[in-house]
Amino acid sequence: MMPTPIPPSPSELAIPKVLFKGKMVSGKKSNSPFFVHQRHKQNQLIVPPSATILLRRMITEHWLWGYNGKWVRLSHYFPGSQETFTIESLSFYDGIKDPSKPILLAINGKVYNVDSNQNMYGPGGSYHHFTGKDASRAFVMGCSKTGLTYDLRGLNE
Repeated sequence: MMPTPIPPSPSELAIPKVLFKGKMVSGKKSNSPFFVHQRHKQNQLIVPPSATILLRRMITEHWLWGYNGKWVRLSHYFPGSQETFTIESLSFYDGIKDPSKPILLAINGKVYNVDSNQNMYGPGGSYHHFTGKDASRAFVMGCSKTGLTYDLRGLNE
């Protein structure tokens, strides 16, 4: 059997209730710290977020506190067009046959643009013999020009 609820006393009925986030909260004196805290949170929202963003920019000279990971680069969300290379077409991207094209390096089927490091991968650089071809075996085995072959057997581990 369910107990019957006790009706509120006349003094409790005299206390007004306040609607807060869809719930009725009693305006009793014991709830006053709750209301003070809610007013404080509302006052804190008055400070515009743009002021904190501008202050962050002034202090760190960066909008995101120096973070420069993949989440802030638009290329992560909108990758460019994917291009498929054959071994013959990749050979034109070695920096010698057509200097106007970027220097590309292929390892295990993935093509990397290494044009930013001309001293190492450009003509006369120590790793130039890897560019313009699939250099998977040579990179994995630590070989130089002898490992530049299309044969990838044994590299799956």
